[in-house]
Amino acid sequence: MKMIILVILTMLTVVCGFAQKQAFDVVSYSAPAGWQQQQHEGGIQLSVTDKNTGGYFIAVITKSMKSTGSANENFNTNWESLVKTTVQVNGEPTMQEPAKDNGWDIVSGGANYTDGDNTGMATLLTATGGGQTVSVVIMLNSKQYENDMTAFLNSLELSKAPSGTAENTTSNTNNNSSSPLVGLWCDNHLETSGYANGYPQYSAGYYRREYLFNENGTYIFRAKNWSTLLKEILFVYETGTYTLQGNRITITPQNGSGEWWSKKDNNPNLWGSRLKSSSYKPEKTTYTFEVKYYSGSNGYALLLDPRKTTERDGTYNDPTSFSYQKWEDGVSKIDNPPGFKTGFEIKSNGKNTNASTSTNTSNNTQKSNSKSSNKSKRCTSCSGGYNLCTLCGGTGRTWQQQQKFNPATKQYEYTRELAPCTFCSGKGRIRCKVCNGTGFIN
Repeated sequence: MKMIILVILTMLTVVCGFAQKQAFDVVSYSAPAGWQQQQHEGGIQLSVTDKNTGGYFIAVITKSMKSTGSANENFNTNWESLVKTTVQVNGEPTMQEPAKDNGWDIVSGGANYTDGDNTGMATLLTATGGGQTVSVVIMLNSKQYENDMTAFLNSLELSKAPSGTAENTTSNTNNNSSSPLVGLWCDNHLETSGYANGYPQYSAGYYRREYLFNENGTYIFRAKNWSTLLKEILFVYETGTYTLQGNRITITPQNGSGEWWSKKDNNPNLWGSRLKSSSYKPEKTTYTFEVKYYSGSNGYALLLDPRKTTERDGTYNDPTSFSYQKWEDGVSKIDNPPGFKTGFEIKSNGKNTNASTSTNTSNNTQKSNSKSSNKSKRCTSCSGGYNLCTLCGGTGRTWQQQQKFNPATKQYEYTRELAPCTFCSGKGRIRCKVCNGTGFIN
C-alpha cells in the first residue's frame, strides 16, 4: 500500500482531519475526519489505513488538464497511466454506463487488482468537457471501507465545464514552443567486445535511436543498428504526432517501417543495398516523461517510461526508463540510406527541422554528392565532418578517478565518478582531421 501511495503521486504529506466539503481544482468532495491528505500541484490523494487488518482506501483526484481526446480516449489513457502502472490489474475494466454532469462527459470502470499479497478493486472515473479532462482513482482492498467509498463517491461534484475546446497541438505551430521536449534527443551506444582494466573495449559497431520533437506537435523517430556481429544494417524510421498532458506524452505514428540493408566494404559509415523489410511495426504509446539536467556533462536527458517493452525503445527493464540525451546543436548522428527521405521534414515547422533534413543527404548517392560540389566528394573517414568520441562512446561522459577529502577519516580518498570526457570536452564527438569538419574533401 505504501508503494501505491508513492507511485500514484509524489507529494508532501499533510495530515489533517476534515469532514466538511473540500474543493480541489474542479472537483468538490467530502471525506471523514482522520483521513490523510497529500497534495501536490498534479493532484491530491486521500487515504485511510487500518494497521491491524492491513485494509486501506485510497482516492486520488488529478488536476484538470487540457485535452483534445474524447471521453473514452481519456479514460483509456488514464487507465494505462494511473492504474496499470500502479498495480497489477486482472483483466480489462468493467465499464459503467456513461453519464453527463454540468457539461462533463463521465466515463467510469473498474477491475480487480493484485498488490503483493493484497487483492482489491481499482475504480477510475474520467470526466471530459470544454477541452479539459480530470480523473478520480480509487483503490480499495477491504470491505470495511466500502461504506466510506460509497459516501465519498456520492459527495463528488464537478464545477461547470469551461466553455470552448482545447487547442489542437498538431495544428498550432506555436503550441509546443515552450515545451522542454522540443528538439533532438539521441540514444547512442557503441558496441563493445568486453572490458580491459575496467574499461570497455569498443568495436566499430553502434546502436543509435533519435527523437526529433517539433513545435507543431509532429515528431520523427529514426534508429540505426550497425553491429559487427551481424551481416546487415537495420534502419527504422517513423513519423507522426505527439500530445502532452502534464508529465505524460502520447506518441501516435502515422507512417513508418523497418528495413534491412547490406553493408559496404564493412565500413560503418557506408550503405550497401536494400535487402528486405523488417518486422518493425509502429505503435501508439503513452509515456510518463522527465527532463533531467546533469551538471557533470552540462547537458539534459529525456527519460521516457512506457512501463512496457516498445518497438521504438526496445526491451523495458523495470524500473529503468529509456534515456535520451539532448543534442543542442541539432545535428543528427544517424545518416539515412541512399536516396531515402521520410517526406515528413518539409511539412514540419519545428526548430530543429533543418537538423533533420540535413541528415537526408548524409551518405547519399554519388550523384547527389556531385551536385553539391563539382570539385569535392563526401569524406569517407567521417559522418558529416565528425566522428564519435571513442573514449566516451559518444556520451560525453566517462568514469574518471577523483580525489576527494573525507571529513570522517580526515584523509583524501580516490573515487570513480562520471565526469565530462576529457578527450572530446564533453561533446561526444571529434572533428574529422581529414576534411576538417566540412564533410567533404577535394
